[in-house]
Amino acid sequence: MPEHPPTRPNEAFGLGFYSDADMDFGVRILLGLAPGGGSDVGEVLETISTVKDGDQGAWERAFTALGERVLAIADTAARRGHLTSAAEAFLRAANYLSVAVASAARQADAPATLAAFRRHRAAWDRFIDTVAYPSERVDIPYCGTTLPGYLVRPADGRLTARSTLIMANGSDGPISTLWATGASAALERGYSVLLFDGPGQQSMLFERAIPFRHDWEAVITPVVDFLRAPHRGSNRRPGRRRCQGVVAQPLSDVSH
Repeated sequence: MPEHPPTRPNEAFGLGFYSDADMDFGVRILLGLAPGGGSDVGEVLETISTVKDGDQGAWERAFTALGERVLAIADTAARRGHLTSAAEAFLRAANYLSVAVASAARQADAPATLAAFRRHRAAWDRFIDTVAYPSERVDIPYCGTTLPGYLVRPADGRLTARSTLIMANGSDGPISTLWATGASAALERGYSVLLFDGPGQQSMLFERAIPFRHDWEAVITPVVDFLRAPHRGSNRRPGRRRCQGVVAQPLSDVSH
């Protein structure tokens, strides 16, 4: 990261939007979500233009305000029956509000972090309820508790066996960013998608205080077992599986 902001806007991507590493990373994440509809470049750049380098309080307030503004746009579109526009706005709102969650967490403000998380997750849930894909909220058995997840199917709604992409974020990243970085593309190509919070992530951390663990195979195994359970209709052997980045592997899906 540079010691000072670039003197010319065209240098920003190469040299950094902020010398504050967390803020710079946040901008890059949001801009990376734009091609998949997870953010709007203009909304992001306008918002960061009002926030000084290193001012975490202003950063959190700015993205909370942006998230709430876009959430209001989504609510209006939904009331008018414009569900595609509403879903797009709910997704952007969820991602903007997730920036406020991360900021509150960095400031070690537990009550503010929990409140910010719940605003973010409510916007994400509105997106899931509005987007044009059949979905269900699921609770995945795990070590005496459950992992919260979302099982989303292609728009054709077919309940035949198909491949499922399991997606969990890196570190404590939000589920909502996974939509623009793989889930949407997978659904468009006929995959089902299971998104979930693992230990140390989002709801598991902020609401249940369950920390990270290094042996992620102990997390993925019960997730795969959940998908293959007889009550979910899968008696097939898993197909080829692989991990890449935050994405774990297609396997034989299950249908009701």
